[in-house]
Amino acid sequence: MKKKYLKSATVAAIMLVFCNYNTNAQFGGLKNKVKNTADNVGNKDKNNSSSNSNNNKADVKIDANESGSDLAAKGDKSYEAEKWADALAYYEEAENRGYQDGMVKKRMNECRDNMDPAKQKEEEKQLAGAQGQLNQMEAMKYKCDKIPTDNGTSGPTHTKNQKKIVFSKSEIAKGKENEAEFGNSFSLLDNIYCRVYLDKSIGYEAKNIAGCFNNTNFIRFTFDDGATKAPDYIEHTEPTGIGAEELDKWTTWQPAILPSTADITFEPSKVKVFVKLMRYLPVGKHKVKMEIVYDIPEDSDNGYSKYLYTTKFGPEKVLSTGEFNITITEADKKAMYKKVCPLYKKDIDLYNKPAFTLVPNANELVKKATTVDWNKFTLLKVVSEETDWTYKKNVYGIILSRSCGAGAYLLNKEDNFIYYSSVTFYQENTSSGGSGYSNTTSSVEEQNIEYVRNYDSFCKECIGK
Repeated sequence: MKKKYLKSATVAAIMLVFCNYNTNAQFGGLKNKVKNTADNVGNKDKNNSSSNSNNNKADVKIDANESGSDLAAKGDKSYEAEKWADALAYYEEAENRGYQDGMVKKRMNECRDNMDPAKQKEEEKQLAGAQGQLNQMEAMKYKCDKIPTDNGTSGPTHTKNQKKIVFSKSEIAKGKENEAEFGNSFSLLDNIYCRVYLDKSIGYEAKNIAGCFNNTNFIRFTFDDGATKAPDYIEHTEPTGIGAEELDKWTTWQPAILPSTADITFEPSKVKVFVKLMRYLPVGKHKVKMEIVYDIPEDSDNGYSKYLYTTKFGPEKVLSTGEFNITITEADKKAMYKKVCPLYKKDIDLYNKPAFTLVPNANELVKKATTVDWNKFTLLKVVSEETDWTYKKNVYGIILSRSCGAGAYLLNKEDNFIYYSSVTFYQENTSSGGSGYSNTTSSVEEQNIEYVRNYDSFCKECIGK
C-alpha cells in the first residue's frame, strides 16, 4: 500500500526534520559526546588487565644516552597504545632531560587522569547520565508535541465492539444501535451499512508514533482470505474521507458501502470502489474483509538522526476490522449497477449534451487517438464540452494556434458499460490573419480508456437506453 498513499510519508519526514532542526542538532551532538565517552571508557575496559599491571607501574627501560625528544617519541607510542604508566615515565624523563613541549604536558595530565580510579568512575558516571539523556531523547522522537484527546467510546455497543466493524441492512445510528439488526450475510440486492469502532482516534494513534504530519489512512477490502483477487489495475483501497479535525477526535463513524437508494450519494467515491470490486468478483458466495488502516511513515534519515518508523512499528497498523459474506449473481449485479446510476450524474448529464460539431471528423480522430480494441468497443458519442475555440497568441496578438475540448463516450459491448474520457483538439495557424489552419490533431486524456477509466464507467442502462 505504501505505494499509493504513502507519498505523503516522505513529505511527513521532511516537515518533521524542518520543525525539529535545533533538537536534532543537539541530539546529534549528544550522540557524538556519548560515543566518544563510551569509546574512552570502552577502551579502558578493553585494556583493563594491562592497566592494572602497567598503569600504576611503568615497565620501561630508559637508556641513559637517549635524548629528550627520543623519549618523548617513545612516550607518544605508549600513549597511542594506551599504556599510560609507560607513557608517563617516558614523558617525565624527557622533561628531566630538558625536553619541553605543550602537547607532552597535556598528555602527561591525561595519563595521570587515566591512571586515577576516581577519575575513571567519574567518566563512567558521566557516560551513564549522557546515555540516559540519549535514551530519553530517542524516545521523544516518536512522540508528537500535542497528543489529541479523542471522543472516547460512544456507548455500550462501542465498548463491546472496539477495534471492530459491524454491518447491517439499515443505518447504524451512533448511540442508538440496534444490535439485533447487525448481520454478516448479504446479497447485492441488499442495502449494506457499516459502523467503525476504534479504540483510539486515527490522529491519536498517528501522533503516538511521531506521525505528526502523516495522516495517511485508508479502507482496504480483501476477498476470500486473499484467494480471490480483482485485476492488478483495480485498487482495493480508498482513503477514509475523514477530515483533518475529525481524524484527531472520531472513534466511530459510518463509511459508505452500498446504502439505500435514498442514501446512495453519501460518500460516492467509497460506493464506487465497492461497486467496482463487486464487478470483478465471480458469481457465488464470497467472504469480504474490511479494514481501517493507518499507514505508518517509512524510515528516514535527516542527517542528524534516523527515524525508524517502520522498523519500530511496522509498515501499517490495522485499527479496526470486520467481515461479512456476500452472495453474487449476474442479475443482482445488474440491479446494483442501476441502483448506483445517480453517482454518475455529472457524466450522464454531459452525455446528454449536443454532439460536438466544431471538428467535423471528431469521431475519426478519437478512434485514432485511443488504444482500446475497437472490435470490443463502440464509440457512442463525442459531445460538446466547449462551445468555441480557445486561441493562443504571441505578444503581438498574432494567432499561433487554437484548441477546444470535448467528451468521448465508448460502449464496451462485452460488459455493457460506458467509458468516458476528455478529448482536446488542436489546429495550428497557417495564415497571417488566422483564416487558415492545419489539419486537426487530437489527444485523449487517457488513451486506454478501458484500463484507466474503469473507475468511472457506468452501465448503459444509466442513460435510459
